[in-house]
Amino acid sequence: MKHIVYKYDDDQRDEIDFDAQGLLTFTKGDLVLRHGANWKIDDVQKEENLGLARIPTYWIYLSRIVVN
Repeated sequence: MKHIVYKYDDDQRDEIDFDAQGLLTFTKGDLVLRHGANWKIDDVQKEENLGLARIPTYWIYLSRIVVN
């Protein structure tokens, strides 16, 4: 189980998602499709220093892939 925060490199606002099953994996360099556009994962950061009752948060930094 984890919270996911997508941070975009354009004018789109950050998005928060919830992975209740813990099935989603993110790796730097992977490509994802969101909002009808392709994005590259630039960085993945896991929030550290969690208390016992907190759900981990993953910050996913995305850059838009422009195809000519």
